[in-house]
Amino acid sequence: MEKRRLKPEKIFTSEMTASFKQYCKEFSLFYLRIQDDPFTTTTKFTHKKPFDAVAWAMCDDGCEYTTKVVALEYKAVNGEKRWPLSSVKPHQISGLSKAFYAGAEAYIMVNFRGLEGPVKTRAVLLTLETYLKWQSLGKKSVTWKEMFEYSGEVYWLERVKLESGGYGWDVSGLFSGIHGLDDVMSAVYSPELKKLNEKKEVE
Repeated sequence: MEKRRLKPEKIFTSEMTASFKQYCKEFSLFYLRIQDDPFTTTTKFTHKKPFDAVAWAMCDDGCEYTTKVVALEYKAVNGEKRWPLSSVKPHQISGLSKAFYAGAEAYIMVNFRGLEGPVKTRAVLLTLETYLKWQSLGKKSVTWKEMFEYSGEVYWLERVKLESGGYGWDVSGLFSGIHGLDDVMSAVYSPELKKLNEKKEVE
């Protein structure tokens, strides 16, 4: 029997889970994959998860240790295809938005696999605010090459070899202060997101 090939999104999700697990061992980092509620005899429909995963850690902001929470949604496309923004479903946008307004940082990670050229796979991280801005501008899809046009709004993840074997992604930049890294994610924040953060602080 022919072995069924895994979908790109499942492969990427597994890579991200393995990547976070490695950093959990090294630092005070916690990671949880969120599962859909299974069918039961008392319900007709599966409760859809709000996003794929959540990670949190104690971070040093220069004055004191604070808890940083990150909500994550994983997406992937195979080959030199465009990534459709519609792949992020309404309930996922809602889930990420609720997490953001509750004080978490909300991100969408997109993996482009099976690319032409020497680099076969790339992963990019964008804020929920950037995604919503693209939607409001009428953008329907984007290629990995077009992502470079938004260097101030997206962050490219570095491909790394994992201690457990295989390859994953460097996610350490999401949690600055854990091991003396500069806050590389500050470059990701769009002006609109900064305004929302300031608004939350005032409220």
